[in-house]
Amino acid sequence: METWRPLTIQLAIALAYASIFPITNLLGGGIMMLGIILSIPFLPIGWITGMAFVQVFGCESAYLPGAFIAVAAQAFLLMHWLAAGRRDEVNT
Repeated sequence: METWRPLTIQLAIALAYASIFPITNLLGGGIMMLGIILSIPFLPIGWITGMAFVQVFGCESAYLPGAFIAVAAQAFLLMHWLAAGRRDEVNT
């Protein structure tokens, strides 16, 4: 059970971080730019995935879920990779 705790925390943080972009986009206005700036490292792939969702589902409202999924996956993989590197340093 103890080995699942770090993975669960990483997933929760990745989902919270990924939700910044869609929530601020839905709110619009000046706060939308804040969401873009906070998630800019992950947005190129998020934009591609969001546009792929638009093509697959045939509606513009599919963009935000696609971008959310891509940003969440990227953030989770980055956190997991960084945590694995940190564990290796501690064990050596």
